[in-house]
Amino acid sequence: MKRRFLQFSLRGLLGLAAIVCLALGGWRLLDAYGTTIEIESPRVGIPFRIKGRYFSLFEPDECLLCVGHGWPDGNGCSTEGGPTKRSWLFFYSVEGDFDPVDEPCQLTIFMNHLNRSGRVRWETVKESIVDVK
Repeated sequence: MKRRFLQFSLRGLLGLAAIVCLALGGWRLLDAYGTTIEIESPRVGIPFRIKGRYFSLFEPDECLLCVGHGWPDGNGCSTEGGPTKRSWLFFYSVEGDFDPVDEPCQLTIFMNHLNRSGRVRWETVKESIVDVK
């Protein structure tokens, strides 16, 4: 039997649907868990470290990232970072050491990325609120 040009078998359509679903699921997992930010030892009187991991498909070999912290009301801010090389596939890692906090409080930790498309400006990639006890 002769097939027309755009005629597919049911098995081929099922395979295509499975590939599309796996690709969308992988994209969703990378979006949710690819870009992370965490703080090590958030205790009063102890210096702490903020680590961030950034995922992006379309970045060059090196991009500008910074991690930092501030208070939830917006007063005060401290950042560390700079040029970051791609570490593995499309992941970039950045970390910063910060001075200890004097009293129990909540800190807003964040990771920023320098966006150079159009106009140059810092974009907040990930943000989280942490209790320091």
